[in-house]
Amino acid sequence: PDIEDPDKDWDVEKILEAKLRDGGLWYLVKWLDFGDEHNQWMPAEDLTGAPKPVKEFYKKNPGAPRPLPEVAKKLRLRPIAYLTDFEKPEPHRPW
Repeated sequence: PDIEDPDKDWDVEKILEAKLRDGGLWYLVKWLDFGDEHNQWMPAEDLTGAPKPVKEFYKKNPGAPRPLPEVAKKLRLRPIAYLTDFEKPEPHRPW
């Protein structure tokens, strides 16, 4: 939407896409009560007030890029497993 009032909060209808851009995670946002021509890329940090649409997006797109842990916490997303959380392989056994 055209931002005439910078203090106004706009309602997110849904998240359409996620991508890494400019060193951070961005979401393509579909705004409630606005047409597709108003869809807009927004940084993940700016959507902490809209955790439900973000959660719904990840349910439908589990392989999509995810936010860093501190942003994920603000979005109330379940943390993802990082490499250090995986099971370690068994130690090498000599013949």
